[in-house]
Amino acid sequence: MSDMSGVRALKPSVLAVVRWPVGGLRTWCKYVYGSGAFERLSIHLLMPRYEESMDLAEELAPHGVESTLLVDAESPSAFMVAVAKEILSGRHSLVHAHGFTSALASYLPSKARSLPLVVTPHDMILDGQYRDAKGRVARWLIGYVLKRATTVHAVSAASARNLRVAFPGAFKRRGHIVTATNGIDVGKFSYAKTQLVRDRYGIPADAVLVGYFGRYMAPKGFRYIVDAIAENVERSRGDANVFVLAVGSDGFRREEQEAIVSRGLDRWFRFVDYSPEIAGLIKAVDVVVMPSLWEACGLLAMEAMVAGVPVVLSDCDALLDVAQGSPAVTVKRQDALGILAAISSQATEVARRAANDYSTIAAGRFDVQKTAFSVREIYLGAMAEKGGKTSGLQAKP
Repeated sequence: MSDMSGVRALKPSVLAVVRWPVGGLRTWCKYVYGSGAFERLSIHLLMPRYEESMDLAEELAPHGVESTLLVDAESPSAFMVAVAKEILSGRHSLVHAHGFTSALASYLPSKARSLPLVVTPHDMILDGQYRDAKGRVARWLIGYVLKRATTVHAVSAASARNLRVAFPGAFKRRGHIVTATNGIDVGKFSYAKTQLVRDRYGIPADAVLVGYFGRYMAPKGFRYIVDAIAENVERSRGDANVFVLAVGSDGFRREEQEAIVSRGLDRWFRFVDYSPEIAGLIKAVDVVVMPSLWEACGLLAMEAMVAGVPVVLSDCDALLDVAQGSPAVTVKRQDALGILAAISSQATEVARRAANDYSTIAAGRFDVQKTAFSVREIYLGAMAEKGGKTSGLQAKP
C-alpha cells in the first residue's frame, strides 16, 4: 500500500472540478478519464455528492481515478469554499474546471497557488443569456476568468466559435483556446448486444420505434417529438404505428409524462430510467432523434452513428458538425412536422443499411482515445507553461 502511495505521489495531480456531474459532462468524464490515457498523471475528481456523482466515482475507480464527494456543497458559496480548500491544500499540479461555475470557484485559489488552470465550458452561451444587471456581471466575470485561464478547452468546433463570439476579448493570445472534440467509447457501441425491448414494454413488432435519450429539459427539445407523435396520431386517426422509447431520469420527466397523458398520447410512449447499458437500448430502436435547441457537442449522435442506427438531428451548430459527411438527416429546430417526416425517411431498410455501413467510419471519427490524448497534451502544455513538472510525460500514445 505504501509503495503504491509513493508512486501516486510522484505523479503530477490533476484536480478536475465538476459542479454538475450530469448529462454530457458526466459522460465526458466517464469516457475521457476512463480511457487509459492518463496513466502517468493522477486524476482527482471533486464533485458535490449526488447520485450521479456517486455512480461516476464508482465507474472511474477501476481506472485509478480518485474522487472526493462533497456532502455539504449544494449551495454555490459552500461549493466555492470546498473548492478553494482543496486547491489551496497543495496536493495538485493543475486544476481543470469543468463549466463556468467551476471556473469561477477555481480561479482565485489557483492563482494563489500559481497553478495552471484549464477551463472547459460544456454549455453554449445563448443570445438571451446574461442580459439583466446580474447577468452582465456574471458574463463579465466569466470573460475575465477565461481570459486569464492558462488554456480554454473547447469540446467542439461549434463550442469554440460560440466562445469567441460570446467573449470577444478573452482569446487574444495565440493558442489560448484549444479544440479537442468530444469522443465516445466506440467499442461499447460497436459491439453492444441489442436489448429486446419490444416484448418488455409492449411495443408492436411492426411499429417504428423512435429513441429519445437524454434529459427532460427545454434545450433538449423533447416536446417537439411529442408534437410530432401527436400529429402522426391525428393523421392516422388514432391508429398510429410510431412509438417512442424515452430513456432518461433527469429534469422534468414527471411533468412531461403528465402532459403526454393529458393529451391522450401515453399509448405511444414508453419511459425508461437511465441505464449505464445505454448502447443496447440505442441498438434496439429504429431511429434515434436528437431535437436539441442547442448542444456544445453531440455525444448521443456519435453513439447512435457508431451503433449503426439511423439518426435525425436538429440543425444546431454542434449537431451539424457531427452530421457532416454522414447519412444522418437534419431538420430545423422546433420543427415537429420536419421531425415526423425525417422519422419516416429514416425508418427504412435503405436508411438502416446506410447507417450500418457508416458505423465503421463513425468509429474512426469519434473514438474517445483521440479526445483523451488531446486533453492529456493540453494538461502537459499548461503545466509546462506554468513551469510544472512534466519530465518524462511527453511520450506519444
